[in-house]
Amino acid sequence: MSAARVLFGASVVAALVVGVGCGGPAAVAPDLLIEQLDSSDEGKAEEAVRALAQQGAAAPDRIVPLLIARLEAMQKQSAAIGARVTPDLSALTGEEARNDALIGLTHHLHGRLNRAGFTVAQVRQEAQSVEAFVLPPADPSLLAFAREALEAELSRQGGYVLRAEMPPPFATTPERPVSPWTGDAASHAAWLAEETARFTAATPDAPYVPARADAGLVAVQAGPEAGSVERVALRLAGEGGLEVGDQDLTAGLKDDAVTGTPALYLVPRPGREDHVRAFLAANAGLTLWIVADGQALLPTRVPGKPGVAVTFPAHGETPPKARARAAALAGRLTQGRLPFPVKVELISRPTVIDPQHPVCRALVRTGPAAEPALEALALREPAFGPLVASLKDGILKTRTE
Repeated sequence: MSAARVLFGASVVAALVVGVGCGGPAAVAPDLLIEQLDSSDEGKAEEAVRALAQQGAAAPDRIVPLLIARLEAMQKQSAAIGARVTPDLSALTGEEARNDALIGLTHHLHGRLNRAGFTVAQVRQEAQSVEAFVLPPADPSLLAFAREALEAELSRQGGYVLRAEMPPPFATTPERPVSPWTGDAASHAAWLAEETARFTAATPDAPYVPARADAGLVAVQAGPEAGSVERVALRLAGEGGLEVGDQDLTAGLKDDAVTGTPALYLVPRPGREDHVRAFLAANAGLTLWIVADGQALLPTRVPGKPGVAVTFPAHGETPPKARARAAALAGRLTQGRLPFPVKVELISRPTVIDPQHPVCRALVRTGPAAEPALEALALREPAFGPLVASLKDGILKTRTE
């Protein structure tokens, strides 16, 4: 290559970098300068800050939106879905007791989210509440679903009970020795029709209330076991007041001995064997459901001569999906009961971007021309509020120096 061609090429590069004419603004493409802000070489990053500030002061409509977009991209990279959990501690007296309860709730929620499969970013005590943040899904289209799932998980009280179905009356046999409906088939059908009407007419302001104290309808959680069933008639009070739930049982995983299907395996806690045995005997031959947070999760049939353990098979489209479902349900049933009611609300996580980041310094050096875009950002995304306030303070100090 000739010396003349080398000199010609060098002169073109120089023109692109410093501009044509004395004192002209830097002409390096803004998007290249934005990329240079992330350089590990502090000198190069500082050069980009100065160049973008000069271009931004001269043409804010062109440069400031690029810097704002870069801030938003940085926020998404470190974004988290957040929720505030506020417990009702009115039953506790004394500041120490309330603080201990909040500390316990913080640890409990952290463990619960881990067991539920969330990637936990942070769980922290904030005044009289606990704030929990988890990483969002990689697919942005699933963000709304993930937020709903987080709210639902944190709202669960964590306890569960076993409820037997209230079937029409039947002739008892050794396999089905208990028929809980004391009337005839017509009276059962009339009762079920009335309860269905009550159930379907319920609203959040006027929730469903069963007509009887001992039986009613419960919503069924969608799943392979439920099929198209949306509600099931259950005994709400056991024989002789017997009640069995997470206070009496522990949940684990075990394949069904007959079918080999993955299943939840519930066994009595130490000292609760007689109580559980009496409950199962009172419901021998009936279908049991696990009921948690107002939903029937999983059914099983109690043997005619039950022991002290009960197995709830979990199904799925494939054996691995069935096993995953069983594991998820087992994790949910072992997460522990909250000792007090809680209120859950979704929140935005404040940005964790350092105000001294090169992108922020470029905005500050751009001066007042950047303020309208920063204010609009804070209105659009409240999580940026603290950062925007800091940058506006920086702009003000720059003007008064």
